[in-house]
Amino acid sequence: MSSLVALIGFLILVLGLAVAVSPAALREILHRFLESRWLYWVSGVRVLVGAILVIAASSTAFPGFVRALGVIFIFAGVSIPLLGEERVNRIAAWWLRQSDWMLRAWGVLASVLGALVAWAGL
Repeated sequence: MSSLVALIGFLILVLGLAVAVSPAALREILHRFLESRWLYWVSGVRVLVGAILVIAASSTAFPGFVRALGVIFIFAGVSIPLLGEERVNRIAAWWLRQSDWMLRAWGVLASVLGALVAWAGL
């Protein structure tokens, strides 16, 4: 199970680096998700990833950290349908208005978080 945690961490790391390198890519992806009904799939993936992190936490180097991150992922996934489409669209619109510098900073932060998760799973 810890290898799944490492894989999740690596994916977070890569996605964070992609945002840090090209904030325009994040904006394009966000537009695509908002135009279609992918938000519910994203919600389900977040819950699934969170469940994997919670279940596999005991086999990692930082079980408390991985378990807490899993709970955050589950909460984030469940919150999307509960917030409703209008609120999610407003939150996304706020993200789309952020400067490239701000999006790059969040990308770097996500990359660091992904690296920690990957390291915990190795």
